[in-house]
Amino acid sequence: MANLLIIEFSEEATENYLRLVSRKSEAEVEMDMEPSGVKLEIDIGPAHYGYEAEVAGKSIGEVFVKLEHTGSPKLKS
Repeated sequence: MANLLIIEFSEEATENYLRLVSRKSEAEVEMDMEPSGVKLEIDIGPAHYGYEAEVAGKSIGEVFVKLEHTGSPKLKS
């Protein structure tokens, strides 16, 4: 059976992510550069510690992780 790993940002993490990415992208566009994107890191540890997202080494907030069983067979590559 196939599975999906679903990672959902908290409202705080979403707001922080959008604010950081918007500032970075705006600055790059103002310098006549194509926005370069960002590196997003998700720390997944034992459930009792919670899960956290980071951009450029700075925590942006909590994320929620869920493993969902889709019930469909795995696709072979």
